[in-house]
Amino acid sequence: MAWSCSKSRTPTIAQRRIHSTVSVTSGQTVLLGGLISEQQDNNKAGIPGLNQIKYLGDIFGNTTKNRMRSEIIVFIRPMVIRNALDAQGIAEEFRERLETMRAPAPVIEGRDVPAFLPGPANSRRIPSPER
Repeated sequence: MAWSCSKSRTPTIAQRRIHSTVSVTSGQTVLLGGLISEQQDNNKAGIPGLNQIKYLGDIFGNTTKNRMRSEIIVFIRPMVIRNALDAQGIAEEFRERLETMRAPAPVIEGRDVPAFLPGPANSRRIPSPER
């Protein structure tokens, strides 16, 4: 990992940038891009010398293979703020969305409990499996 210090004196571990020019109406969501990262780790451990002998080494050692993948998608939703009333409304909507994200998801279990997708007032119903 490369460490660097920006003008704010906080270390930056990894930095990626997206540059784009788009024309949208106020409140329209735009996908700017995505970042995909893949990492693979292969580790061998065991009794030194014995784990390197062909076929016998499998008994005296082990191999661990890990593969990790992460994807980040960057969306923006620009809003035109014409006055203080617009700013207040947008700030309140943002606070509500943050509170929704912080709240723990309810866990409902049961065969006869209707299932709903998250959304405004549970508006989208998931079809129940046929019995």
